[in-house]
Amino acid sequence: MKSSFSRFKTRYRFIGFESLESRRVLATEGEWVTIERTLDTSALSGDISGTITWNDGTQSAAQVINQPNSGALRIRFDYTLDSSGFFADQSRRQLLQLAADIVTTKFSDTLAAIAPSGVNQWNASFQNPSTGQMTSVANLTIAANELVVYVGARNLSGNTLGLASTGGYSAGGTQAFLDNVKARGQSGALASTPTDYGPWGGSIAFRSNTSWHFGASTIGLDSTENDFLSTAIHEICHILGFGTAPSWATYLNGTQFIGNNAKANYDLGGNIPTDSIRVHWVEGTTDSGKETLMDPTLSVGTRKSLTRLDLAGLQDIGWSLIEPSATIRGSRIFADNRSYDVDVQIVGARAGTGGWSETLQIANAPPTLAPIGNYNIVVGNPLVVSRLGIFSDPGFDNAQASPPSQERFTYRIEWGDGSPPQTGNASIESMGSPGNATTGFFGGSYVFNTTGTFSALARVSDDDGGSATRTFTVTVQAAPQLSLSLSKSSVDENAGAKAAVLSVRRTGVSLNPLTVQLSSSDTSELRLPQSATFPAGASEVLVDLEAVDDSLLDGTILVTLTASASGFSSATIPIEVTDYETISGLVNQTVVNENAGSGVLTWTISRSNTDRSQPLIVQLSSSDTSELVVPATITIPAGAAEAVVPVTVQDDAILDGTIVVQLLAAATGYRSSANSVSVLDIESLQLVVDKTRLAEKSPADSARATVSLSFPAPTGGYVVQIAPSKPDQLGLPTSVTVPAGSQSVQFDLEAIDDYAVEGLMNLNLLASAPGVSAASVDMVIEDNDLPLWQNPLDPFDSDNNTFFNAMDALVVINNLNRFGTRYLRPGIDLPSPPYVDTTGDGLLNAMDALVVINALQRRV
Repeated sequence: MKSSFSRFKTRYRFIGFESLESRRVLATEGEWVTIERTLDTSALSGDISGTITWNDGTQSAAQVINQPNSGALRIRFDYTLDSSGFFADQSRRQLLQLAADIVTTKFSDTLAAIAPSGVNQWNASFQNPSTGQMTSVANLTIAANELVVYVGARNLSGNTLGLASTGGYSAGGTQAFLDNVKARGQSGALASTPTDYGPWGGSIAFRSNTSWHFGASTIGLDSTENDFLSTAIHEICHILGFGTAPSWATYLNGTQFIGNNAKANYDLGGNIPTDSIRVHWVEGTTDSGKETLMDPTLSVGTRKSLTRLDLAGLQDIGWSLIEPSATIRGSRIFADNRSYDVDVQIVGARAGTGGWSETLQIANAPPTLAPIGNYNIVVGNPLVVSRLGIFSDPGFDNAQASPPSQERFTYRIEWGDGSPPQTGNASIESMGSPGNATTGFFGGSYVFNTTGTFSALARVSDDDGGSATRTFTVTVQAAPQLSLSLSKSSVDENAGAKAAVLSVRRTGVSLNPLTVQLSSSDTSELRLPQSATFPAGASEVLVDLEAVDDSLLDGTILVTLTASASGFSSATIPIEVTDYETISGLVNQTVVNENAGSGVLTWTISRSNTDRSQPLIVQLSSSDTSELVVPATITIPAGAAEAVVPVTVQDDAILDGTIVVQLLAAATGYRSSANSVSVLDIESLQLVVDKTRLAEKSPADSARATVSLSFPAPTGGYVVQIAPSKPDQLGLPTSVTVPAGSQSVQFDLEAIDDYAVEGLMNLNLLASAPGVSAASVDMVIEDNDLPLWQNPLDPFDSDNNTFFNAMDALVVINNLNRFGTRYLRPGIDLPSPPYVDTTGDGLLNAMDALVVINALQRRV
């Protein structure tokens, strides 16, 4: 069995808490200013929150970019040896557990459980916290990731506030069990030169004969009290091996600690000096300017917290440190330029505070002046612009600041002609806010007494010396002139409300509007508005002219238009108003047949004017006198508005289709009028046959037909289509051609003897051609064929044996198979019987067999 025992004492007092760092950041009013810092959270426990005091009367919550992680390592405190009842108060136990959690949660190590059984037995030895005597506990069971620390209180000598005793042991059993008791799975703790540490725990004795401050915060910590939380955290670090672990000795070089992590966090760089007994940092050791927790002393009435250097010492002896840092960020828009002492306070949800302060130097942002347009003015007239300069500024009033801040603005205008500048206070139109600029304006007015082009300058200045300028040009012109122009030099009197456009121009451009008086020399011909107004800055105004239709036959009238305005010479311009009186016609029908003759079509001629004291002779014409004929003139009587013209419709006996004829009426001083009439071509065919009854016989019975036209055939002849309703009964041509210049043609036709038994047949013979009406003749064909191959007694008795059976159908079918479908002809086909033409139509086909079969089915 192997055994071991260890024991160590620690005592100390210490002073101080982290001071806040200051620095200067340059920014501009009205823009977002962001402060951000990654802070050491070694002294904090639990989720971190924070508040930023911006020193402008506002506060905001700090943004925590990344919360530090928390490890699984925990300490279980055993109060069974607390004979004095020092930890009888539950709040003290909670505070002690908080101290342990502040340390252990910062490491990600995993410790193996110690579970004695069988041959694996052990005794935990440690200093009784209440008596100071060595004691032991047999076969103590410790869970994974757990350390057991026995706590109590007694009178400690000198100024010692706490005394930590690292646990020893004696053990027997398997080598694996012995290794586990010694190192708890930390392989580096088993090395001949240890680099890791895996304790089971130990004990801590607290001074009973002193005044303690038992609080998670420093509220109530006065100058006569010792801070319990600071002391407890210090002693717990010793339990974890700070100054006590074998691996601590590995990194000692005389009285200096040479661990790399500690060296990297040491303010002075290099090895870290230790105290005389080499278990603490030397007195007064600092980390980032803050006194470390693990130096030997603590001043009465103060609290010290873990530093990154303290944790680095534990990291060097083998503990896996979870990086104790968090990034804190905050943003603010400042209303005005000044120096702001910003204070950032952060706090752990369970314990610890921190933060920093910095001075933000906020510079003035000058205002921005919008571009100013150029101006034109008449000499001697005032130039008045109410919003000459429009500006914005990112700063704004902040009544919460101490002292309150204000944004105020002045302006200066130099007109460029050597006159004294115009100055004053600018108007604030909208006071800004964070993210919204302050906006405002200023106006200007001035009278130029000389012509020319002047370069003017406008400046807006804030109350902190920032300014913006804009230049603009003022063109000063001589007294303006009016001029007129027309879109048309002549208009018809019936052109209406927008007959033409009058352009009124003025020389030079004025800032002010101008009203111009307008007139017409003859308002019975042409009217316009009494006035027109130039908008400010405009050099032209357009006016619509209205033509007046007076219904008088008065010819072309010259009208003079005049424009005048105060301070301007009048301007005139002539315009012609053309008379618009009309001769109009109206036909009683727009479509007429060419054979309508006279008296059917009339044409009413009207004059539009109202002065009708004189008769009016109107010239008439037809675009095609072969279709429509009108008189050369017609007179509208004095006092009358119209007259009726008879129109003669000519039948030209020419195949020329529909002709559109224009009828035109005209008179001196009037606008002419035309009417369209469509003349429909009316041509026809005539068909005559000298014999309309023909018989089927041999030789063939024939007749002579005549086709006649109502017009001479054109060049190349005229083709007429001939079509009988029963083409298989008549032999004739499908078409005939009437020779050019002729109006008729003859052709022969004959009856077709087809051997079919058809009796008396009626048919129609049709003659047709494009563009003319068709003609037809009814005819009769007499059939002389008899049903010689049909049984006169019984049509279905094909074999003439007086019996009707399937043999009769077979007789027909056999004949069809041998000789095929055909007309039965005397002298060519064998005489009956057999009677194979069961239908009696003279044609032998499948129908003859089918009727027999159908009859057999009906008689079965």
